Amino acid sequence: MKMSVIFEVGALNCALPQREIKEILAMPSLVLPPGMPAILAGFVKLEDQYLPVVDLGRVFQQSPQPLTIDQHLLRLAHHPWLCLVNRVLDLAQLSEPVPVNPGHSFNNCVSGLSSYQGCEIALLEISQLLLQEERLRMVALQEILQARLSDLAPESP
Repeated sequence: MKMSVIFEVGALNCALPQREIKEILAMPSLVLPPGMPAILAGFVKLEDQYLPVVDLGRVFQQSPQPLTIDQHLLRLAHHPWLCLVNRVLDLAQLSEPVPVNPGHSFNNCVSGLSSYQGCEIALLEISQLLLQEERLRMVALQEILQARLSDLAPESP
């Protein structure tokens, strides 16, 4: 079994394969432009680029919670956005998952259920977390934000 990053999203315990996570970040300051979709917590500047931060709690239809410094961001290895989670719990090998029938999770974003230290863990399928329309809206907002903030940068001599 491969290693997984285990984390909390509200009352849910979830996991992603370690290969899907580039890095785990402490909660930085977020840029909060107007007109953001409900699933976005904001944007974070990394390596001179503003990347969208998806609030997984909102993706799973949980009540909005205030941002805290105890939360973590999961920088994804193969996607141009980050995931906001309550906190990362562990990096561990999970038991063999029980597959979830297609259609039993929204957009098939939960591929299986496993357990870890007596808790049920939802194994997420990162490419299924967002709808195509949500991804397109995020990219459009990211481009607008990047262009506006680039205009504010001092010009090089």
